[in-house]
Amino acid sequence: MEIYMYCLLFAALFAVGDFQSANQRKIECINSKLTNDIGNQGYTSCQSTNQALAIPKIKQCVTDWLKEKGVVQTASNGQMTVNAAAFATKAGEMRSSNTGRAMEACKNRPNNDRMYQEAARATQCIFEEVKKTCR
Repeated sequence: MEIYMYCLLFAALFAVGDFQSANQRKIECINSKLTNDIGNQGYTSCQSTNQALAIPKIKQCVTDWLKEKGVVQTASNGQMTVNAAAFATKAGEMRSSNTGRAMEACKNRPNNDRMYQEAARATQCIFEEVKKTCR
């Protein structure tokens, strides 16, 4: 019985390690695609100065990039919203890149009104759409 438990524990540790490395590869893929598309537009410098964990750092840097491009606006109450017209324009300008295609997919999602009300939802959508292109 004791050997069975050790074998089971070993198998579980191996599975967790494999999952973590697969997850890390996916994060690196997402970051690589965003760096290729928007790296020279502030994304890379944000990545190098931001001390957050990988996924929150990626999302924060995408939000910062959207703010820099005038897509995300901060209201007087501090709420960050998305300018739908600016989002659509930027998506169209970048449609040949992974980020642009992700933005197009987000723009074309049904019932995407909430995405424009909260910048975090737009960033999450872009992250999810770029993630879909990583295997």
